[in-house]
Amino acid sequence: MSTWEDRTECPDCRGGLQPIKIVDATDRAMGSGVGHVELGFATRDAAQSGVTASIPRAGVVKAKLCSKCGRIFLYSTSTAGGLPVG
Repeated sequence: MSTWEDRTECPDCRGGLQPIKIVDATDRAMGSGVGHVELGFATRDAAQSGVTASIPRAGVVKAKLCSKCGRIFLYSTSTAGGLPVG
């Protein structure tokens, strides 16, 4: 089985899969988001830092959209911008 990074066909309807970005913002301004960040995930037991209030990421969340049925598939990677996370 191929990885999600390599998939080009929807497993549900066989439509084409296109890479997309799920956009989130750390701040809001003038009716939209600013300071966009790459979505990530943490392990279930990851604790928030008392100094920085951040949670260590275990990887990055990526997404693909089916051009036929509109379903969005999320999958994980362990790199961010080509660099290992963790």
